[in-house]
Amino acid sequence: MESDYDIVTATEDDRERIASFVCQHFYPREPLNQDVGAPPNRPISAIYALQFLADGLSLLAVSRADGGILGVCLSSKERAAEHRKTTAMPDNEAYAKICNFVRHVKGGVDVWQLSGADHGVYVQTLVVSDAAKGRGIGRALMETTRDRARAAEVPLMFVVCTSFISIKIADSIGMQRVYSVAYKDYKDEKGAPVFTPPPPHTETVVFLQKLTPDS
Repeated sequence: MESDYDIVTATEDDRERIASFVCQHFYPREPLNQDVGAPPNRPISAIYALQFLADGLSLLAVSRADGGILGVCLSSKERAAEHRKTTAMPDNEAYAKICNFVRHVKGGVDVWQLSGADHGVYVQTLVVSDAAKGRGIGRALMETTRDRARAAEVPLMFVVCTSFISIKIADSIGMQRVYSVAYKDYKDEKGAPVFTPPPPHTETVVFLQKLTPDS
């Protein structure tokens, strides 16, 4: 069946409406944000992935009927020998917990050594509106990101999935699981789990895929 949306490149002009969309559809339902009660209405400056719109890798699924956003996939260029400076640790305690965890997970695996690549596309945020769920939009956004990266001869795509849904999507498009952290095993200084999201959200998984013409 023909889709009723288009996948287009996100630009700097889309920054404010992407921010609004993410605050409405991503943060309130993403397992870690939901678990620690992180305020969903983040200021634009606190939405880390938005600073990479200029890379030209982020995508929007846009309704043909009214031009509204149905889904967002925010991605950035990454290089093995050129680690970008991250933003300062957020003042908000809930945000800081999540940032620390993601850094912990990314530090647990060397995607460059595993893949042999020296640069790649890092998918930072994938979200689909509640009204558009179940139509394969998340998968289409990931596949289009991969197709465009491959066409540009980018050798690697990788993603850190914190929810059961994003894990299913990465699995379904053939990405390789290379590292995972179970939420029950990530503990504070007192030995208590920092995150206890409800099932089926039980782990964060790092996926990668080496991109070749036939992959």
